[in-house]
Amino acid sequence: MKQQYRLLGLCMALALGTSACTVEGNAKYTGGGTLPSAGGTGKAVLNINADTCDGNENARGRIKYADRTAIDFENVGGVKLTAELLKAGICSTDNDMSSLDPNDSECIEEGWPSVYGAYTSTNPAAPGSGKFRASFYSQRDGALGGLDKNVVLIKDISLVDGPYHGYFNHGVMNGNVQTHACAADTDAGSEG
Repeated sequence: MKQQYRLLGLCMALALGTSACTVEGNAKYTGGGTLPSAGGTGKAVLNINADTCDGNENARGRIKYADRTAIDFENVGGVKLTAELLKAGICSTDNDMSSLDPNDSECIEEGWPSVYGAYTSTNPAAPGSGKFRASFYSQRDGALGGLDKNVVLIKDISLVDGPYHGYFNHGVMNGNVQTHACAADTDAGSEG
């Protein structure tokens, strides 16, 4: 199963004619929710607090993720991690990267809001660290009933290296991820 996702990523990179993708720009995302487990019977839980308004070199924030029933990781009690934010912004083609290996990409869905970080497993049965990447799209839909009128499409949550290498999940998340304006974005409109 893991090999299929690696081949899918490589095929996507080749089809786009790109070598790799990177997360660029300044962004601030907050929110979270649940989505179906990656093949398991439970739910995966995602929480994002990401702020790169002062540039990716000054990234602040954390990502928490858990999928306790994930297939391929059930023997260690599933996936559970915290990631320190390295980048938040929009997934863009990086023509300067010479690798065709999808594991070298910071994101895989060009044009989508994305976060990239360094994860550390918080599951004692699966110690180690690696790379966390996620691309998502959140939209408010007034036609939806109930309290939560947001649709969040998780295009990609994938883990590279470490104890969860090859983990991949996607789907519709029950929750919300908000995009906040950076102070520089709001100040630019008031300059005269």
